[in-house]
Amino acid sequence: MQKGFTLMEILAVMLVIAVIASFLVPAVRSARAEVAYQRAKTAAIKMAEAMRSYYRDRKGGLPSGSVNGMNTYSFGACPKDSWMEEDPGIKSGDVKDLFACNYLTWKDFQGLPYTFEPVATSEDRSKLVTFTALDDAKAGRYKTQAFHVTHDMKVEEDESF
Repeated sequence: MQKGFTLMEILAVMLVIAVIASFLVPAVRSARAEVAYQRAKTAAIKMAEAMRSYYRDRKGGLPSGSVNGMNTYSFGACPKDSWMEEDPGIKSGDVKDLFACNYLTWKDFQGLPYTFEPVATSEDRSKLVTFTALDDAKAGRYKTQAFHVTHDMKVEEDESF
């Protein structure tokens, strides 16, 4: 009586495991892309709400610029107090002021394969924030699409992108 497994039996088991793994890898990638997209939606809505607070606190003016979730930023002190004394006519700032002044926390944006940009200063005032997927495999099926957060805090897909 022989104990153990033959080489053919071991290879057959390894082949079955490889076939199962080949089916799971795309599903896991898709699930990760969906999670990143949902996190990006939440982050964009938070940015839109922060912009409303920023606008209200500064009595007008919206930040400009953009942030990329895959980059690392250092945020200085909040310019809120000093800018009012220097020039009360300046009401808008950089989007990074939203983080420096604690309207937003960077952990909500860190690692997301998206670029977030306030768009309320454009001609179309129905949108507050747009977020666009970077050309990155982490964005999955969303990598060629842009999304907008409207004033009623709904996320819409940009049809023209």
